[in-house]
Amino acid sequence: MITVLLGDRYELDRLISGGGMGAVWRAVDRRLDRPVAVKLLRRELAEDPAFVERFRREARAAGGLSHPNVAGVFDYGEHAGQAYIVMELVEGENLAERLARGGPLPWPQAVAVAEQVARALAAAHARGLVHRDVKPANVLLGRQLDPPMVKVTDFGIARTGHASTLTGTGSLLGSAGYVAPEQASGAEVGPAADLYGLGCVLFEMVTGRAPYRGETVVALATQHVSGPVPNPRELRPELPGAVAAIILKALQKDPGARFESASAMADALAGVVEPATAVRQPGEATEVLPVVAAAAATTLPGAAPTGYGGRRTRPPGPPRRRRYPRSGTPGTLARVAAALAVVALVLVAWLSVRDANQAVPARQGGGVTGPAPAARVRVPDLRGLSDQAARAALQRLGLRAVAPKRHGTVIGTRPRPGSLVRRGSAVRLLLAAGVSEGGNGEGDRTGGHGRGKDKRGDGES
Repeated sequence: MITVLLGDRYELDRLISGGGMGAVWRAVDRRLDRPVAVKLLRRELAEDPAFVERFRREARAAGGLSHPNVAGVFDYGEHAGQAYIVMELVEGENLAERLARGGPLPWPQAVAVAEQVARALAAAHARGLVHRDVKPANVLLGRQLDPPMVKVTDFGIARTGHASTLTGTGSLLGSAGYVAPEQASGAEVGPAADLYGLGCVLFEMVTGRAPYRGETVVALATQHVSGPVPNPRELRPELPGAVAAIILKALQKDPGARFESASAMADALAGVVEPATAVRQPGEATEVLPVVAAAAATTLPGAAPTGYGGRRTRPPGPPRRRRYPRSGTPGTLARVAAALAVVALVLVAWLSVRDANQAVPARQGGGVTGPAPAARVRVPDLRGLSDQAARAALQRLGLRAVAPKRHGTVIGTRPRPGSLVRRGSAVRLLLAAGVSEGGNGEGDRTGGHGRGKDKRGDGES
């Protein structure tokens, strides 16, 4: 067996995987005596000087990333005219292999994986790096599953290639199944493209299939550009509405309608796995506590106890017997009567307020008042429902639905779910891109969620 040694340091062990960019090998760093992963570029790509220079520059930039969810880049070199990158070795499998082997993930596990990917993207974006090729094959999963250990790889180097590309010119716009609409159309690509790719990955993690399908690469890319945004709950009805809302928001065609940042998306994902309400145990909540008097100071033997200003104080011992006025004296009876009167007034006031809240005010014409349902209701969580179903749910609660003149899936409401509002109040429905009544397919640009104005950007509308 021939031993291949790169840079007189990295000994190739066995092939891990191969793809359009090159092959990834398990190797041993002889100098530090540790296992590493080595990515060797395909020879035909290595013969392009412009690409080699771009590869070197991007490898250097990715090497500056330091984050727990980023597969670290240790070294760059060339061997016999073939460029290579030395990376952190993650023992396990990539997400594509995990989905092919076991199908969809439990949604809490999928959300946990997506959150860690979003944190890695946020670290890259903070350094001006855009991944451009977020897909399951570039998400590495360690052997630890609960919680999963996630590493994102191939930052900033998936720019040109020939396999799984959208054009035949050698320009890699991204893997066709996860490419953002702006990438597919040749427009400027920014961090929002990575969030779209992550939305596609999360969709596949919870449903077992990518959001769009096509017989050819071009047909698949066209679906990303102009196809309606698919609702994951149609394939997995038990998926929580909050998770569906995050996916739908990330898959918006307009980059400005997605999350304002990878950190905002990560925070939204982190909020999903936390319970909506928690039962506090006694002593957990912050409360106003009574002041506890300090214990009486003791004095040294032979010293006379003194108080403030040199006044003598009573030495420690049994408390003196207090004298109380005899019951039945005029002063005591008067105080008791006054206290009872105050209690009676408070009770009468409370009953009056309660009765007022439970009664319906008289209408014009001298209508008869009577008991009415509660004056306030909470806005329900309608995320993931169709607009028709959401309208019906609001109507049953005595609320009015306000939405664009089109049909689509609810990704949020204003006011937010759980808000306390008066019956008869208007609730604005924020819809994912769908088909308008006029058939123009325009997105909801009036709901306030599409331009990053909601600084949480979390879809928790």
